Amino acid sequence: LAGDPTPASESPVSSTSNSTRVHGLLRRAGDRAPLAGVALFAYPAPAGARPGELHDPEPPAAEPPWVRRIETDDAGAFALDELPA
Repeated sequence: LAGDPTPASESPVSSTSNSTRVHGLLRRAGDRAPLAGVALFAYPAPAGARPGELHDPEPPAAEPPWVRRIETDDAGAFALDELPA
Protein backbone atom coordinates (compact mmCIF):
# COMPACT_ATOMS: atom_id res chain seq x y z
CA LEU A 1 0.00 0.00 0.00
CA ALA A 2 1.08 3.54 -0.59
CA GLY A 3 2.15 5.23 2.61
CA ASP A 4 2.36 4.13 6.21
CA PRO A 5 -0.01 4.96 9.05
CA THR A 6 1.23 8.28 10.44
CA PRO A 7 0.66 9.38 14.03
CA ALA A 8 -0.58 12.93 14.52
CA SER A 9 1.57 13.45 17.59
CA GLU A 10 5.10 12.65 18.70
CA SER A 11 3.87 9.63 20.69
CA PRO A 12 3.02 6.86 18.22
CA VAL A 13 1.10 3.81 19.39
CA SER A 14 3.39 1.09 20.69
CA SER A 15 3.20 -2.29 18.96
CA THR A 16 2.99 -3.89 22.42
CA SER A 17 -0.26 -2.08 23.33
CA ASN A 18 -3.75 -3.37 22.64
CA SER A 19 -4.20 -2.65 18.97
CA THR A 20 -6.21 -3.81 16.00
CA ARG A 21 -5.96 -3.88 12.21
CA VAL A 22 -8.57 -2.50 9.82
CA HIS A 23 -8.37 -3.49 6.17
CA GLY A 24 -10.63 -3.60 3.16
CA LEU A 25 -11.36 -2.54 -0.40
CA LEU A 26 -12.70 0.85 -1.42
CA ARG A 27 -14.97 0.70 -4.47
CA ARG A 28 -17.14 3.18 -6.31
CA ALA A 29 -20.91 2.83 -5.86
CA GLY A 30 -22.68 1.52 -8.93
CA ASP A 31 -20.06 -0.18 -11.07
CA ARG A 32 -17.94 -1.24 -8.04
CA ALA A 33 -14.71 -0.09 -9.73
CA PRO A 34 -11.72 0.05 -7.34
CA LEU A 35 -10.80 3.53 -6.09
CA ALA A 36 -7.02 3.95 -6.27
CA GLY A 37 -5.04 6.67 -4.50
CA VAL A 38 -7.81 7.72 -2.11
CA ALA A 39 -6.63 9.02 1.29
CA LEU A 40 -8.34 7.42 4.29
CA PHE A 41 -8.10 8.77 7.83
CA ALA A 42 -8.82 7.07 11.15
CA TYR A 43 -9.06 8.74 14.55
CA PRO A 44 -10.83 7.87 17.83
CA ALA A 45 -14.59 8.28 18.03
CA PRO A 46 -15.84 10.95 20.43
CA ALA A 47 -17.11 9.91 23.87
CA GLY A 48 -20.62 8.51 23.67
CA ALA A 49 -20.41 7.62 19.97
CA ARG A 50 -22.36 4.53 18.90
CA PRO A 51 -21.48 2.11 16.09
CA GLY A 52 -23.30 2.83 12.87
CA GLU A 53 -23.11 4.48 9.50
CA LEU A 54 -22.22 8.16 9.25
CA HIS A 55 -22.97 9.96 6.01
CA ASP A 56 -21.64 13.38 6.98
CA PRO A 57 -19.65 13.13 10.23
CA GLU A 58 -18.75 16.26 12.15
CA PRO A 59 -15.02 17.01 12.44
CA PRO A 60 -13.52 16.36 15.87
CA ALA A 61 -14.15 19.18 18.37
CA ALA A 62 -10.53 19.00 19.57
CA GLU A 63 -7.28 17.61 18.19
CA PRO A 64 -7.59 13.80 18.47
CA PRO A 65 -4.89 11.99 20.47
CA TRP A 66 -3.88 10.10 17.31
CA VAL A 67 -4.63 10.09 13.57
CA ARG A 68 -3.69 7.49 10.97
CA ARG A 69 -3.62 8.14 7.21
CA ILE A 70 -3.27 5.64 4.38
CA GLU A 71 -3.87 5.69 0.62
CA THR A 72 -5.60 2.92 -1.27
CA ASP A 73 -3.47 0.94 -3.72
CA ASP A 74 -4.26 0.35 -7.42
CA ALA A 75 -6.85 -2.32 -6.47
CA GLY A 76 -8.54 -0.04 -3.92
CA ALA A 77 -7.09 -2.04 -1.00
CA PHE A 78 -6.02 -0.49 2.29
CA ALA A 79 -4.75 -1.66 5.68
CA LEU A 80 -4.39 0.40 8.84
CA ASP A 81 -2.22 -1.43 11.36
CA GLU A 82 -1.76 -0.88 15.09
CA LEU A 83 -4.91 1.15 15.66
CA PRO A 84 -5.61 1.48 19.40
CA ALA A 85 -8.37 -0.99 20.29
